[in-house]
Amino acid sequence: MNSFLPVLLLVLLLVLGIIYCFWGYKYLKVMIMLYALFAGGSFMFNLLSESAPDLGNGIWVISIAVGLVLGLLAFFFVKFCIFLAGGILGIAIFNLVKGANPAYFASLDSIYVFLIGLACFIILGVITLAAKKHLIIIVTAVFGAYSMVYVAGILIGLIGSPQSAASASVTTAVTQLAPVSVWNSAPSWAMMLPVAVLAIIGIFVQYKRTARGKKY
Repeated sequence: MNSFLPVLLLVLLLVLGIIYCFWGYKYLKVMIMLYALFAGGSFMFNLLSESAPDLGNGIWVISIAVGLVLGLLAFFFVKFCIFLAGGILGIAIFNLVKGANPAYFASLDSIYVFLIGLACFIILGVITLAAKKHLIIIVTAVFGAYSMVYVAGILIGLIGSPQSAASASVTTAVTQLAPVSVWNSAPSWAMMLPVAVLAIIGIFVQYKRTARGKKY
């Protein structure tokens, strides 16, 4: 059971990545709500687990509450939702750059790494908000493609190391299981190629489906 939940979470993230890539603009509000709920709740859970472990079960209550608040904000405030879509892509880009230059980022103080990530989130969020439909389609297709390929790499890696899933927690499964990803032993272009192909297909499909569709 301990290994089942992290794997189930990864499968759900893979499905969300597929929906995000090919139906991101159409279901933007729902998708961002789910991501905001999960990301906000996970961040708060990890933060409280380290800084206030004495809260016990209260950590779960507070984390779920924070996730729900962020999820509802994303669902009911469309512009905030669009801003989050760009911000999430900014974080994805930041993680790619960080992963490609581990030595450089390891030499930086943690506060500077945090500020760089925050700047990527804000800048991409503002750009996406200004560009509306065109950038939303591009952002969702790219982020969905990246999520699909990244999570698929972990799932494939778990086939050869199934015991790793048993030691991972549900809230930090992606981070804890990242070392088993097949992409770690492959050149960077090997991961970027399928991401680029899926993103281009996703953009084409979304434009075709939203030619006379809704506008935010």
